[in-house]
Amino acid sequence: MKPYEIDLAYIHNQAFGDLARAASEEVLHQLKKRQIENASVIDLGCGSGILAKILTQAGHDVLGIDISSAMLKIAKANAPIAIFKRTSLFRAALHRCDVVVSVGECINYLFDQHNLENVEKLFKRIFTSLNQEGFFLLDFATPRCSEGKVFTQAKDWTVLVDKKINGETLTRAITIFRRDGTNFRRTQETHQVHLYEPETIKKLLTKTGFRVRKIRGYANQQFAKGVVGFLGLRRQ
Repeated sequence: MKPYEIDLAYIHNQAFGDLARAASEEVLHQLKKRQIENASVIDLGCGSGILAKILTQAGHDVLGIDISSAMLKIAKANAPIAIFKRTSLFRAALHRCDVVVSVGECINYLFDQHNLENVEKLFKRIFTSLNQEGFFLLDFATPRCSEGKVFTQAKDWTVLVDKKINGETLTRAITIFRRDGTNFRRTQETHQVHLYEPETIKKLLTKTGFRVRKIRGYANQQFAKGVVGFLGLRRQ
C-alpha cells in the first residue's frame, strides 16, 4: 500500500481538513486550561500540516511526523515554521514535549505492519516523552465503522471510496479523478486499517500510566460513526 500519493494528498488537504482544524481548537483549549504557553507539540500522522499551521500561528512549536512524502510536501508549505520528518509514527523518535496528538485514525493504518504490541510500545514512549502537565489526544477506528460507497466531488476532482470490513480489517478502495489540463487523470489507492475495540485501547493507555477520558469529538465536531477518541492525561 502506498500512503497518500500526490493526487489524494492534494484532495485531502483541500476538502478533508475539518477534523484537524477541530483538533487544533481542542489542543488550544486544553493548553489554555492547563496554562501552558509556548508548548512543544508532536503531531503523529500530521498529514498536510493543517493542525501544525494553526498551532504554530498560535505561538507553539510543532514537530510533524508522517509516512507520506506527498503530504509532507504540502505540510511544509502550509506550516513553514514547523519541523517535519518522514517516518512511521511507530518508529519516530519522540523528544520531551507538552502535547502529543494523533488525529485521523493514524494508529489504525497498515501502511507499515504493526500489532497491539507496537501500539503499546508507542503509548509508553509517548507517556515517557510528556511533561508532567502534558496530554495525549487521539482518535481511532473501531469495528463499528460503516461500510459502503462514498462519492465526493469538486470542480477539479472526484473521489469514490468503497469501504469493506473483513474481520478486524477495514479496506478502503479509493478511486481518484483529478483534472490535468483539459482532461482528468485517474489514480487508485488501497488503504487498510486495523480496527480496535475502544476498551482494548483504553486498557493499553491505562496500563501505560495515562488517566484516560473518552471524548466524542474535537471542539464542536463529533467523530464519524465507529470512531472513538481519548484524552490521556500524564499527571496522576
